[in-house]
This record gives sequence, structure tokens and C-alpha cells, in this order.
Amino acid sequence: MTEFGGWRVDASIATALFVLSILIALTALRTQARAGQPLDFYQIEFGPAVMIGCGHAYVNPAAAQVPALQAFLRQETETFDCSALPATLPHQDLDSYHRTARYLLWATGVLWRVTGVSWSLVAILAALLYALLTVAAYGVARLGMGKLLSIGLSLVLAGSTLNLSMVRYVRDYAKAPFIVVSLLIMGMIVTRARTRAHLFVLAAAGGAVAGVGFGFRNDLLVVVLPFVLTLLCLAPPLPKPQLPWRLAACAIFIAAFSISAAPVLADYAGGSNTGHVAVLGLTTPFDQELGIDPSVYEYGHQYLDTLANAIVTTFADRNHPRVNGIEYLSPEYDREAFAYVLTVAATCPADLLIRAYAAMATLPGYFLTAYQYAPADNALVQGAYRVKAKVDALAAPLALPAVIISVCLLAAVHVRAAALMMVVITLFLGATAIQFHPRHFFFYEIVTWWAFGFLVSTAFRAVDAWQSGNGGALRGYRWREMARGVSLIAAVGMVLWLALVIARSDQSQNLVHLFSAYERAPRTPIRLTPSRLASGRVLLVADRAQPHPANRQNISFDLMVIQSSARCGSAPVNIRAVYETASSDMDLSQNFALSAGLSDGSIRLFYPVYERTGGYRFAGFETDPGTATCITVETINNAAEFPLLLTARLNERWRQAPLYQRVGVNRSTSAISQ
Repeated sequence: MTEFGGWRVDASIATALFVLSILIALTALRTQARAGQPLDFYQIEFGPAVMIGCGHAYVNPAAAQVPALQAFLRQETETFDCSALPATLPHQDLDSYHRTARYLLWATGVLWRVTGVSWSLVAILAALLYALLTVAAYGVARLGMGKLLSIGLSLVLAGSTLNLSMVRYVRDYAKAPFIVVSLLIMGMIVTRARTRAHLFVLAAAGGAVAGVGFGFRNDLLVVVLPFVLTLLCLAPPLPKPQLPWRLAACAIFIAAFSISAAPVLADYAGGSNTGHVAVLGLTTPFDQELGIDPSVYEYGHQYLDTLANAIVTTFADRNHPRVNGIEYLSPEYDREAFAYVLTVAATCPADLLIRAYAAMATLPGYFLTAYQYAPADNALVQGAYRVKAKVDALAAPLALPAVIISVCLLAAVHVRAAALMMVVITLFLGATAIQFHPRHFFFYEIVTWWAFGFLVSTAFRAVDAWQSGNGGALRGYRWREMARGVSLIAAVGMVLWLALVIARSDQSQNLVHLFSAYERAPRTPIRLTPSRLASGRVLLVADRAQPHPANRQNISFDLMVIQSSARCGSAPVNIRAVYETASSDMDLSQNFALSAGLSDGSIRLFYPVYERTGGYRFAGFETDPGTATCITVETINNAAEFPLLLTARLNERWRQAPLYQRVGVNRSTSAISQ
């Protein structure tokens, strides 16, 4: 493939892509707004941005004292007149959002300082972020292919329906350009850093980009470990001694990150939601997205802040009791959320590994099967996207093989670059399993298209070599090094497989110990009072004293054992744990199916119950009239002694069941929830 121009042409292309992307983003945002999908980024939290926009300090104003400000933050008005602010306005403590998204609020405030305070004008910031992502994608593509293919890759990413659908979620979108720019800098370190000065400059730039991005969205923490590994292990050889210079580069990166993120890092002393997000990522809805086949237990049945809060708060009460417990999203809460995740990791290490492996395997093809619709109503656009959807459907099964083959071919010309690609797959794509949702990984679509682009570029080189008759274009391919690259991939795969085997053995022993302790624990029977419902079903009201909460949030816990006897017959017994709640976002209700007809006549469901005074209360179990009399319920007396309270459905053969999660057997349902 014939190339053209030098760096000036690259700069011109990048500029043109930047301008074009701004126009695309603004058009897409207007189209979405007309379709009833306006900008959505927790506007109620943007009081500090208003203060910046009106020339004040970064503080959280008491909006309730200024009706016009309160109406603006509630999106009841489109604009806000700064003259409505009184000369002295009381302010409140910054909350978790204000602390972790400080730079996003600052950027919005600075924009408003120039343009005036208006929600619609935040589209300018969104468009700038979108354009930066497009240009960064072009830069990443240029590391492995020519200008024309790189333009094509960046335009495919820019036109991606998933990418365009995320732009209006400015908070979640903001991290994307910073992560992709970080990938670009890592690639430049591996392929361009020929001197100590180059290495140090790129390390400083990487730290600054990651630090600033961290101020927009704390997802940028995912960059730190891979970047340090790149500096230590993948940078080109330097004058001896090697290690001191590499360590110096790491120190520069960490210093640049710490300095550029200093205000946000200081704010983290006030708490964040990072651990809370990780707890939510373990819940059943993400099992289904990852294609995880569940075992006889689950960590949580809903993606619901109320459930995660209950799990973390009561975990702290059991394992690290404090006077009055912990406050939601406080520093103590964040530490306890991480402690919970670490306890899960220690008890069930195989589950965390398989979720990361599933994310690595799922993502390359995900982008070619999900969000396959046109982002606009225009007939021409819809026709083009119908064609794109057909092409994507054909390419989807090839996505993962394309990524693997591209690593092998890359190893033939640059082993360190191939190793970097493996770092991206394992540490970046694998990390999306923490909470496998498109808002956390939409920008990794670049990995899929980079792999395809690199293969096409390699094919062009082969054609050029064949046409020239001298194989010149393929001389750069060192086949022995490619063989070593293939061997390295095989070795990494073997290590990952062996780690999973060992983790599964350890996890199985841990869960046998935990569930056996559940079974041996002393219990107290609970009397059930049937109450006929209008639907014809029966509510079995549990006659029990509500446990006394040991925390300031008034959240209590209990561990119940639900059992169906042989009197129910062999048909599944369908029950529903019912909660009475103050609002729908506190409803922890859950459906179960208990199968009877086993040799011992029963199946035991261990079910954690959470209640919050004034918020949500466990009401009982709803079932069919014919099975109401064959259900018994008990409460475990010493539930506070268990580090983890998992929902588990145990029959007489549960010890022979796989006590770990698997991939690909069942993508739609939980083994417990129905």
C-alpha cells in the first residue's frame, strides 16, 4: 500500500478528524435530544460547576436557598442567571460525586464562565471529548498501519453506534479519550522511546494524562499498573545499567500522575464509590452479560445500590464492628467495600479469574453484535448502517481469532509490541469484568478494529512483496521471533489455565467449608402465617422479630433457610421473597424455584435478608396455594459469625456440583433466581 507524506500530513489528518468529529458529535447530540434522549450526567450534582461558571470558588452551594439554582439543577430550567446568586450563599460539604469528578465539574464550570450557564452548552464539552477520542484512535492506529487504514479505523470508531450513544453520558464518556491517549503513549514508549530523554518525556506525559483523566473519572486507575509494567519491561533497551533508568521513568510517571491528580487524590480522603462499584459488578446481571454459568450460589441478584449498600454495611458490622457502624460512601465505607471484594477474592478466586477471562474473550466480538442500529432517522444513514450491521455480523466470529493472530504476526516484527498487545488484552479488557457494562468499555472497540486493520495492513504488505517479486516488504518479519511470540502466547495461556485450575481447587474447598458451616449452624424455626393475595397466590408472613441494626444506617441482616418437603411433589416450587419498600429503588424482592422430589425430600435455600428501618422491610414469601403448606423457614442464630452471606441453593449432592462459575453454558438465567 503506498503511503504519503510525513508528520505534517499526520497532523493535518488529525486536525481534520478533530473538526469533523466535533460536527458529528454535535449533530448526534441534537438528534438524540429531539428523540427524547438529552444529555445525562447527574446534573443535580453540578452545583459546584455553576459556582465556577459564576466566578466563585469550587464549593457545593446550598441550592435549596436559591429557588432559581435549585430549579436549574433539577433541569426544570435550561439556563441559569448568575445574578440570582446572593452575595453570601451557604455551602455544604462536597459529596462523593464532587470529589471524584472534580475536573469534569471544573471543565464544565470554565466552559460556562465563557459561554454562560446552560445545560445545552455542555454539548460542546461532550463534542470535544468525542473529537479527542477520534484523534487518539487515529494515533493508536498509526502505530501499526498506514495513514489510509488509520483514517478508516478512526472513522469506524467515530461512527460506531455504541460510541455515539455514549456521548450524551458526559461523566461516563469523559474517561475514554484519556484511556486511549494513555494507550497511544504506551505504544510510543514501546516503539519510539530510543533514548532516556524520550522515555522520561513520555513517562511524564503518560502520568499527566492519567492524572488529569483520573480527575474526570476514576476509571483511569486501570492505566497505572499497565503503564508501570510497560516502563519496566517493554521499553526499548537503554544504556546500561538498565534498571535504574527504568525505575526513574516509573518515578517520573507516578510523580506526574500524583501532581496532576493532586486535588482529586486529596478529595479521596473524604470517600468515594470505587469499592461500591466493584461490589455491584459481582451481581447476577453481569453474569449474564459475561456469559457466566452460575453455580449453586450468587453474590447478589440485582444491580441495585440499595443491595450493595446493605451487603457492605452488614459485612462491616460482622467483620470490623464499629460504634454506630459506617456511613454510606464514606472513607470507611469505601475501605469496607474493598475489604468485601478482597474477602470474595480470597474465598472465590476462580470466579474473579473466570470473569476476567470471559471479558477478554467476549469484548472483541461484542462490538460487532451489540448496538447494531442507525444513530439517526435519515434514510441514507439507516441504509448505510444496515449494510454495516451485515458486515459486522460476518466479522463477529472472526474478531477474537483476529486479535490472537494479530498478536502472533506482530511478534514477527516487534516482540515488545506484541507483549504490549497482550498487556492490553489481559489488564485492560480483563479489568472490565469489575463491572461489565458498555459505559466502562465502549472505547475498547478500538482493539477489535486495530486487530482487523493490522491484518489488512499485513495482507497489503504481502501483496506488495509478491508483486515486487523480491519479498522486500516481508523482510521485516522475523519468523523465529514470531515463533517465539506464538510460544509466549501459548505460555501465557497455559499460565492462565493453570491459575484457574489451582484457583478452582482452592475455591471449592473454601465453599465446602463455608456452606457446611451454614448447614451445621443452629437454627430457630419461623412460624409462617398464610395470607391470601388478590392474585390468588399466598403470602407466607414470617412471624419474627426484626434483628436490631448495629449501624447508623439502621440496616440489619438475617440468614434464613427455606426448605421444601417431599409433600410438594417433584414439580418446582416457585416462591418470591417479598419486600415492602418506600420506593422502587429499594425493592430487594427476588424469585426462586425450589425443586423437590430428591431422595431426602428437600432442597435448602440459604437466603440473606436485609432490612432498613424506614426504607425496606422483609414481608414474607409468596407462593402458590398448593405449595404453601410444604415450605418451612428457619433463621440461623449465629449468622454474624460468617464472613460472607451468599444466597445458596443446596441439595443433597451439592458437594459434587462445580462450586465455581463457568463460561458459556448458560447466558440467560441464574441457578437461583428465576
